[in-house]
Amino acid sequence: MTTLTVKYSMVVPKEARKELNLRPGMKVDLQKNERGEWVLVRAGARAEKWIGKYPSSKPVAEEIAELRGREASDFD
Repeated sequence: MTTLTVKYSMVVPKEARKELNLRPGMKVDLQKNERGEWVLVRAGARAEKWIGKYPSSKPVAEEIAELRGREASDFD
């Protein structure tokens, strides 16, 4: 768990930084998935390189395509 500062900044816990291979200066974004959950993503990354995890039986590219209203093949 982390706490927002008065400027709405937050510290990503060490375990998450290590597992997600986050480095200072990397651009990240928060995006809402179809389940209403917020997912941390690397800005400008291809669909296969999303940061953040949520349970799904579908490939990540298919999940993202659905969120964007497209077919997964549109991202190839």
